[in-house]
Amino acid sequence: MQTQRTLKIALVDYENSPHISALYFEAQKLSSAEASILFFQLTGDEDTLPFFYMESLLTLFEEELPDFLLFPHTDYGCELASRLAYEKQISSLTDIRQMEQLKDETMLYKHICNMNLTGVFSTENTPCCLTIADREGDLEDRSKSDFAKILPICFGESDEAAYRPAASEPFVEENHLPHAKLILACGRGLNKKEEILRLQETAHILGGEVGCSRPVFMDGRLGAQHLIGMSGHLCAPWLCLTIGVSGAAAFLIGIQESKKIIAVNSDETAPIFSNCDIGIVGDGSLILQELQQQLEDIEHDRME
Repeated sequence: MQTQRTLKIALVDYENSPHISALYFEAQKLSSAEASILFFQLTGDEDTLPFFYMESLLTLFEEELPDFLLFPHTDYGCELASRLAYEKQISSLTDIRQMEQLKDETMLYKHICNMNLTGVFSTENTPCCLTIADREGDLEDRSKSDFAKILPICFGESDEAAYRPAASEPFVEENHLPHAKLILACGRGLNKKEEILRLQETAHILGGEVGCSRPVFMDGRLGAQHLIGMSGHLCAPWLCLTIGVSGAAAFLIGIQESKKIIAVNSDETAPIFSNCDIGIVGDGSLILQELQQQLEDIEHDRME
């Protein structure tokens, strides 16, 4: 009979921190009776910047090789988790609300879409860095006897402790969707990669922004910065052109303040047609392609 592999879980926090109980609470959900729960204890002044502990944290990680490292969802916890994940090129996820072990798969739950939805993520690959949201209510305090080992994360004094950016990628560009005067929004009826690329090109020519309904976002075609509706952004453009959007109530809340709404959908019974100023029944992809071509022709004529 195959036995379940014993997990090694490291909790990373200051000594006697109130966050330890929340970390331990989630660690127990992933563990069997024989699980090894370690405490990586930061030693030193709590005001010391997190990156000065990285050298010691990396050493402990390489010596102990834990399956999961749980950090509190605080400024220093998020920075330590992201720096360790970057240095070791391992997975990471922040602001975890709940954890659950199902056979060989770990389920992670966190808020998404402006905290209106709960996202469920699974991971079979370890090690993994996670930051854990604090818990409301009283949790049982943990004593030192609860941990297999208590290992110090010491303040680094070598040259390696000097500040180094964790990554060179630029910050995410500020989202202008809620303040856009013109929005081109796509739904499940316009959800192919090449169609969304054409929509983005057309929006660029017109000087507008691209939005989407929740199905497009949930399919991973566009990010949360493009999501319109109750779970996303509330917009009030001068003109909103929707293509392939059915017109669910949650989406309509996001565009109800628009001055004008033009809707394109192949289904003449789609609810969006009851909530628009101009409705066009037709193939959204073909209509978008024709619109892009007309705009490119106008742009070409201006240049001549």
